[in-house]
Amino acid sequence: MTPQARPATDALRPIFKLPVAVALTENAAEQLCRRHGIADYDERAKQVAAAIDRYKHQVQYHYAMLKGEAKYDLNMQRAGEITDRERDDWQRRFDHLKRQQKIGNRKAQMTAVQRQFSRV
Repeated sequence: MTPQARPATDALRPIFKLPVAVALTENAAEQLCRRHGIADYDERAKQVAAAIDRYKHQVQYHYAMLKGEAKYDLNMQRAGEITDRERDDWQRRFDHLKRQQKIGNRKAQMTAVQRQFSRV
């Protein structure tokens, strides 16, 4: 298979191919940029940082930070423990996420009811 014909997932670091989210070190975006020769001022560095942020906003990542024992680098090497302070912070984030989801569900229900009565 030629390099151009490789599937997009082949270019991913091993840690992103796992079926579950894994707690990452704080400098994961910088690690990726360094490995691929992307300068800090390059637009691609912003895209890498945004992709890592999206990864960290997934519910599965919240669980990784709440239930996991350690953070890992991009080679899946243990890079540090998850502290109680970090766990507390992620618990607050997770609670906020659940509240936002409830609000969204209520809004969707109200919109459905309003549509139903607007047809009458």
